[in-house]
Amino acid sequence: MQYLEEIKRSFYRWGIPHPDCGTATIFPSGKVIAGEKGTWKILYQTGLRGMKAGGSLRVRKHLISDWGDLQTQNPRGSGFVEAGCSRGAVKLKVKTWSRNVIDLVNSWPCPGPAGIYYVPWVQVTLIKGFLKPGDTLTLILGQTKWGGEGVSAQTYAESNFNFLVEADCEGTGNFLKVDDVFLEIVGGAAKKLLVQTPSFVRQGQEFTVIIKAEDKYRNISPKYSGKIFLRASNLILPGSIAMTSSNAGIYRTTGIARRCGVFRITAIDKKRGIKGLGNPMVVEKKLRYSLYWGDLHSHSALSFDGRNLPENVLKYARDVAGLDFVSLTEHEQEISPKDLDSYLKANERFHQEGKFVTFFGYEWKGSPVDYNIYYLQDKGPLVTPKLSLKPGWAREKIVLENLRDLKKQGIEAIIVPHGHRTPRLKPTGKGELLADWGYHDGEMEPAAEIWSNQGIFEEWYKRGLSRGYRIAPIGGTDSHHGDPGYSHAGAWYWMVGGLTGVYANSLSRKDLWAAIKARRLYATVSAERIIVWFEINGYPMGSEITISGPARILATVHGTGPIHRVEVEKNGKTAYIHWPGKQSRKSEKPDVRVRVVWSSDRNGGNIRRFMPEEGRLRTNRGSLSLIRPICFDNPREFAEQLNRQCVRWYSLSRGGNVRGVIVDVSQAGDCCLYFAIPAAHVSLTIPLRDVISHRILRWEYQFAELSHLGKLAKLTVEMSLIDEAAFWDTTFTWEDKNKGGTFNYYCLKVIQVDGNMAYSSPIFVNG
Repeated sequence: MQYLEEIKRSFYRWGIPHPDCGTATIFPSGKVIAGEKGTWKILYQTGLRGMKAGGSLRVRKHLISDWGDLQTQNPRGSGFVEAGCSRGAVKLKVKTWSRNVIDLVNSWPCPGPAGIYYVPWVQVTLIKGFLKPGDTLTLILGQTKWGGEGVSAQTYAESNFNFLVEADCEGTGNFLKVDDVFLEIVGGAAKKLLVQTPSFVRQGQEFTVIIKAEDKYRNISPKYSGKIFLRASNLILPGSIAMTSSNAGIYRTTGIARRCGVFRITAIDKKRGIKGLGNPMVVEKKLRYSLYWGDLHSHSALSFDGRNLPENVLKYARDVAGLDFVSLTEHEQEISPKDLDSYLKANERFHQEGKFVTFFGYEWKGSPVDYNIYYLQDKGPLVTPKLSLKPGWAREKIVLENLRDLKKQGIEAIIVPHGHRTPRLKPTGKGELLADWGYHDGEMEPAAEIWSNQGIFEEWYKRGLSRGYRIAPIGGTDSHHGDPGYSHAGAWYWMVGGLTGVYANSLSRKDLWAAIKARRLYATVSAERIIVWFEINGYPMGSEITISGPARILATVHGTGPIHRVEVEKNGKTAYIHWPGKQSRKSEKPDVRVRVVWSSDRNGGNIRRFMPEEGRLRTNRGSLSLIRPICFDNPREFAEQLNRQCVRWYSLSRGGNVRGVIVDVSQAGDCCLYFAIPAAHVSLTIPLRDVISHRILRWEYQFAELSHLGKLAKLTVEMSLIDEAAFWDTTFTWEDKNKGGTFNYYCLKVIQVDGNMAYSSPIFVNG
């Protein structure tokens, strides 16, 4: 009960329930399986005001929640809603709002007394009659008695999900808060296993192995029980483990590495037919650095658009995502003194040097960009000026000046911009971006966020590098679900967020901080723990060096899947491509395997919208078979085999996130591939022989309505021939003999067959 009251207090910042508006309850009120269909009743009992004719009861859900659509037209369909009343002589009318993600985003922000973060879901209005105090209205969400299917619960687990209930008792359109009704959303049946180990381990050292049971929506399956067999050569492991519901879907054991090498642990539940493969683990006799994984951008309910309490979010980061370090970056303008105290206490409780590191940070919504500000110490002041103080980059200069003053007092801080607000244009400038790196401080700003739930901001990041800025890429989630480090792509998000890998001497604030300042880090997407090491003439990523001869590059990659290619970028452009495995341009097999991916960068002109990609890939001869989709992270996306010659899909894209399909195509005569996304006016006809003879083919299409944004508003299509026997591990060297100029920077970009990527910190070379 005390915990529920704490939850309610965190949500009551939207307003205390009005004492005369009545009460609301929800049935059933127990645990709800994420994504399952069911029926729920919201019972509203009027207060002292009763309700006049024209009055209404309205239920809102959080903007980022992906509960299913409600409707009133088809009793046999999904999400059918009925309303009832304890008083007979009344007439009711029910109105519903779609939770369609495109509608939500294109109409954002949503006005109303509950702010912009709760959107209308269903409303019942008294068309005729009135209600006396104590009368009841009942909303049946997902009515099934007429043959309906119920309504789908949200697809991500949340211990304290709430519907906001409001009433307009007078019929004037003025809604007052009644209450929040709460449900606990939990993961469903296990569909796969995950195995997590440290990325680097010393030979003979004991290490932790984490086994997780996960449902089809990436939630932990808390009721899973079963016998799991662990397999890996040259590792001392338990032969099997027995997980029960008391483990709540997560089991921890230990292992010892007997030999040096690269290992991945396989976990198999033979009875249920589910399995999982662990991340790569490098075992060495002596470690130069350890590799630690973290998420430096996430939110809790202390941010008005966030979910869950700080303690729950930090617990998720440590115990579920298995992170080494994390920072809750709540919105500065929304943190009250009480919230700040709660946040600091939670940070202090969870921080444990050598085991789990928390950084105190916060997000400042600046103009024209947003920043995350972090402190090395346990706490620091919120030094940001208000938006009304000065326009444009002047505010950023004030922030950095304040942080430099704090450093003189022994309080160290760094600032990291993140990319989701960057596309806004200057009012008078066509194609001139308001957030195009107008101000930068090399000492205080060592990195920039390149990947998050919001999208991929590689082009923006590269524009900073092109200006000569020494910045490393950071991957984060910007999670608002309360799931840092392993986030969910729900209603408001279109991709699983990233991680940051940091090479440091130890798991301590001081050493992690030093490594970040030295830019000895890299970013990955989709919470993938791809291992990347990159050096030039013996100097590691992030270094700034001076050499007189050629730049000799050494790169090592250990993937979480087959590696499609590794690109060496020089000054923002691809200078060399390494193709691991047996990538043959010719195939004697009757079928060839083709990888087709597309990405839509729709982040232009302050447009916060998705690009719906209803598309098809077909062949004119022979057959085309769907093997699997690539990076279809959002639960509403799908790819399916339409017939023996055609595959179709529905995907959502924004911010350059990648989607795709892998297909087998028969080499029948002069076979051609036809690719089409009608909404983007994209149509391609490609002879299969061209795909076979080239390792990669790429096309770019400009969105006509956003042509003034140039490359910031484009759709990119890529086709390539793949060999799924490609190596998961590769080491290569490349020598750039023609450096040219007096200054160059080199980066490493890793692209796996499954669409997951890693992007290294640059090495800056003075010639």
